Amino acid sequence: MLKRLLVVCALLLFILLPVASCSIANDSAITLVPASANTVVQIQIGQILSNPALKKTYDELAKIKPLWPQSADEVLNQMLQNTGVDPYTITTTILFAAIDSANKTQNTYHGIIASGSFDESSLIAKIEEQTHQVMTNSEYKGFKIYSSKEHGKSELAFIGEDQIVIGASKAVRDTIDIVKGDQEPLTGNIITALKRVGTAQITGVFVPLKNLPHQVGESGSQQPPFSLEAFQDIDMVAFSIDLQVLNLSSRIDVHFSDDAKIPDAKDAIIDMISIAKATTQEETIKTSLSNIKVSTADSWVSVRGMTSLPDLSTLTDHIPPSK
Repeated sequence: MLKRLLVVCALLLFILLPVASCSIANDSAITLVPASANTVVQIQIGQILSNPALKKTYDELAKIKPLWPQSADEVLNQMLQNTGVDPYTITTTILFAAIDSANKTQNTYHGIIASGSFDESSLIAKIEEQTHQVMTNSEYKGFKIYSSKEHGKSELAFIGEDQIVIGASKAVRDTIDIVKGDQEPLTGNIITALKRVGTAQITGVFVPLKNLPHQVGESGSQQPPFSLEAFQDIDMVAFSIDLQVLNLSSRIDVHFSDDAKIPDAKDAIIDMISIAKATTQEETIKTSLSNIKVSTADSWVSVRGMTSLPDLSTLTDHIPPSK
């Protein structure tokens, strides 16, 4: 059940990514992320769910994606039915993981720290009711840890009056260690990068998998008309997505281990945008591409874009339907 909760939360995130945009504002939560994490994504659930324009945009996008839930409300209802967790009780979430391989079968170190309004007995009862499973519990350093027989590798613990942690056993226990002062939280470059992209409805940082740019460059059947060599020196990627009024703004900041590769990387990104503009006949797409700005500072290349919601709805018409 708890593993299913993680999957559904991740699904909610990736569904909202194309049409929406967690901020560094919840300092108490970010200071509970274990130092083992190399991927952190913060989501302002409360802001997203209270944004009617965003929900409308998702509903429009779902019309051409028949395998998706056909409304934002249906996504939220599925989460409630599958996990027993009402997303409207959550204000913010922080997803963290230590991802070292693209192997989908690996036992990834992962967890979710959720902040909101939680009643322990009611939440556990609701989870048991909706998932038809009986939760067992054990104790770790004074905290009760809940798990299920079906998904014993995933656990849940209440770590404060308004916070819970869900995830792999090691990740949950590491978070409790931080609460108890027995372990240091994540610090350094990842936290600095989160602050760099600022406040938005979704922000995140991840460390690319080793050799991934090289593998991507060789995976295509044809060589691209620009060099991907510079992208092999990316050692961190930060991003933000934010919806304000009727505009969707996005930002991707890419950090390079070799400053000498930055000019080539900037040129390659600009070339990609130019080629995309030259090969499309859709004015909406051309406008969105024209709004993309590329800049450099220190060891970073920043790519920023702005799209209006009406234009975004038009852009979704060009997404191929799911098979």
